[in-house]
Amino acid sequence: MEKGVTGAKTDLPKNFEAYISYGKLIIDKKTDKIEFEYALSPEIPLFVPEINKVFLLKKDENGKLSLPDTNGLFIRNKRNGDFFFPVGMKGKKRLSDYFTDKKIPKKERSEIAIFTKDGEIVSILGYRDDRRFCGTYPYRYSLFVKEADDAE
Repeated sequence: MEKGVTGAKTDLPKNFEAYISYGKLIIDKKTDKIEFEYALSPEIPLFVPEINKVFLLKKDENGKLSLPDTNGLFIRNKRNGDFFFPVGMKGKKRLSDYFTDKKIPKKERSEIAIFTKDGEIVSILGYRDDRRFCGTYPYRYSLFVKEADDAE
């Protein structure tokens, strides 16, 4: 930790930890890693309690996401081995590398919602879409995300 290397950490008394995150020393209470996965259906609001957000997938002829159908849709967080094909880039990118490049602290990564179709990433919500689901298919959608307290 003395060298200030991102990712270095040590346990502290009373269920706290200290770690380096992109040049900052963070002292924080230890938390259990969260994992969530919920099926998503069009036009039906989905509340995800782990991150206190509501998701709504709506058919929208001007939507930027396109899907072949609405089977196998999920909202979940990251998994080991995840990869996607980012809009504006050639080839594929590991999700862990994407998060590192964006300098998203490790503690925050499991709270980022990921929209999937049949196990494939459609969108890292609030960050980047997968180009395979942008204009490829005839059915177009918009996915709306709200804090649960703001949801109507």
